[in-house]
Amino acid sequence: MKSINANEASSQFKSLLETVQHEPVEIKRYGKPIAVILSRNEYENLHAEKIKLEMECLKMRLDLKDTKE
Repeated sequence: MKSINANEASSQFKSLLETVQHEPVEIKRYGKPIAVILSRNEYENLHAEKIKLEMECLKMRLDLKDTKE
């Protein structure tokens, strides 16, 4: 993953938006990671996966609860 400092991200925002269409970019301030910027498509994929995993976890909890009763 590419990494840039916050000042660069600010001054090169247009270029940053183009870069994140291909790969996430980590933003650092004073050498410490503070954020990751990614494309809308990548965000939607991650969000959908999170929802899928939450639903699977909920289903397992319900199945476990049914076996205890």
